[in-house]
Amino acid sequence: MDKLLEQLQLRDRVVRPSDSMSFRNDAERQLARQVIEEYRDLPEGRRQSPHLLTNVGKLEVATGEFEAAQRDFLQAASLAADPGAKAEAHQNAYQAALER
Repeated sequence: MDKLLEQLQLRDRVVRPSDSMSFRNDAERQLARQVIEEYRDLPEGRRQSPHLLTNVGKLEVATGEFEAAQRDFLQAASLAADPGAKAEAHQNAYQAALER
């Protein structure tokens, strides 16, 4: 997942409006959807990481799944202990809501 986020230049920053147009082709979009599905297949306990939820949300924004992204960002915000991570998750949720 980190490699894909790095390739799309989504790593270590908040979501931007242009991120929903990050893919150059359908193969990249399909790879992102596959990574999201692999995340969804993880056991419940492993899916409760704020960092992981934020990264999945970024991929969801990139694939145009704004409602799912907003939901995952809000969950990440509720789980985050670090105020900076919590603020980033809320900012990302806001941006996903605007994109919707």
